[in-house]
Amino acid sequence: MSRVTQSMRGECCEDEDQRDCLYRQLSKVGVEINPKKTRVWWNLGFDEVRAMELQLEEGELTPTGALAFRTGIYTGRSPNDRYIVERAPSAAQIAWGDVNRPISPETFEKLRHVIGMAAAEAANIFVFDGYAGARKDVSIRVRVIAERAIQHHFARNMFLSPECVGESLGSPSEWRPQLTIISFDSAHAQYQKLGLNSEAFIVFDMEQGLGLVGSTRYCGEIKKGVFSVANYLYPPMGILPMHCSATKGKDHPNDTVLFFGLSGTGKTTLSADPTRLLIGDDETAWDNSGVFNIEGGCYAKVIDLREESEPDIFRAIRTDALLENAVLDETGRPDLSDGSITQNIRCSYPLAHIPSHEPTKTGDHPHAIVFLACDVYGVLPPVAKLSESQAIFHFLCGYSSKMTGTERGVNEPTPTFSPCFGGAFMPRSPFVYAKLLRDKIREHSCAVYLVNTGWTGGSYGQGSRMSISVSRAIVRAIVTGELRRCQYRDPDDIFLLATPTHVGGVSHHILTPRNTWNCEWLYEATALKLRDQFLNHWSWLAESSPQDMEELGLGRVIRGD
Repeated sequence: MSRVTQSMRGECCEDEDQRDCLYRQLSKVGVEINPKKTRVWWNLGFDEVRAMELQLEEGELTPTGALAFRTGIYTGRSPNDRYIVERAPSAAQIAWGDVNRPISPETFEKLRHVIGMAAAEAANIFVFDGYAGARKDVSIRVRVIAERAIQHHFARNMFLSPECVGESLGSPSEWRPQLTIISFDSAHAQYQKLGLNSEAFIVFDMEQGLGLVGSTRYCGEIKKGVFSVANYLYPPMGILPMHCSATKGKDHPNDTVLFFGLSGTGKTTLSADPTRLLIGDDETAWDNSGVFNIEGGCYAKVIDLREESEPDIFRAIRTDALLENAVLDETGRPDLSDGSITQNIRCSYPLAHIPSHEPTKTGDHPHAIVFLACDVYGVLPPVAKLSESQAIFHFLCGYSSKMTGTERGVNEPTPTFSPCFGGAFMPRSPFVYAKLLRDKIREHSCAVYLVNTGWTGGSYGQGSRMSISVSRAIVRAIVTGELRRCQYRDPDDIFLLATPTHVGGVSHHILTPRNTWNCEWLYEATALKLRDQFLNHWSWLAESSPQDMEELGLGRVIRGD
């Protein structure tokens, strides 16, 4: 077993002093351990945690070696149950509102007590110590305390174990976490009395570096919780945290490209390219040395996944992977076409499961940036090149679609404006991130493109989803520099977007959205509807911070009459 456990039935720590030190550390965050009732497991290896998962009947092995499990009633994130403690000095830095809901320190302590009571009844508690951030000098020390082996396994997949950044952690007493997340789905609060939205709660105290996750065992809450705190910690350091994937060329180390987008819009799919090296598929940061992965693994949406269309991701569903909420057939094989549990079937796996991955999880400054706008209206072009002003406009708008099942209550593709293409995870004002992006685009002369991975030939329900082969051809043209050199049409008269006259491997017909609709007046009406939504969102941003808007000095980026 690991350094903390001798056997499945053994004591929790070979060294009594180390065990007592760990218990004291847990006690400081409200997790009291009764050694006669609870065993604590620390930094288990993959084989060890898999044995625990099977012993505790938390999941079952599939024929590929992946472990399948279910998350209960919560099969996606619960954004309406996410809170941040309103406490000085961080309170002055948080963009309070529908995304960042304030909660009092007193309520936080009551929820911590609820977590503590659940921990006191637990037969097993699992502790993972590791990092968020592959750049060692700016990585964040993370501790995840959970009641389920599955969550421990998930943390090991998604974050960086000490050895991944060249360290050897001899014992838990050596660890000084900057962020601790405690996740107990058996913790149930009297949410009405506490003024919460529902029985689930995801709460972060920036001053204490502490997060609480209760009443939900959806693993994505842990992942996005760490990301949210990174999004708070990094900007004052001049580091831009981004909801994006990143790849680099195999033969050209300075050939780095970023892909921004909401969950389910193509970040993971388009970055899993066998001709390139994957730096990371979802959460990336950009500092003075280049970009680095915040995570150590991938969390891919795999509904309807087929080997012939996405071979690398399909083959990643193997030993050490976790398959979440998939229906298994009578032979135990997952049926990824069956969304009867949820459309948000997910697979968590180490980055190394992708054959073409970058071992250092780092890359040079990007030469190209892609905004993936999954347009549910079907009126945006497959690709457009953006000016600097347009890039910041579309970054602040973050127009895309929430895809089915990614959040609680989202049952069909739904248009949304999510600033920074990740507004749900950004504690600070979107202008903080926009200014960092603008400065880095200028410094490194990045080309920026808007790519529609959504609908074409009509809106959702009438048109069709953009072919993955089309999106891949467009990305290939961006990566190779073809779209830097090609000819562009004059900007359209609604969105003022300049589209290329030719993209290798893409039909000329679909490059102009108007041409793909059977009814021109319906296209026009739908495009104007989306235009008005852009303008409404922009007005909201301008009213929220006129000084920031003036400082950015954006010109005319969309028709406003």
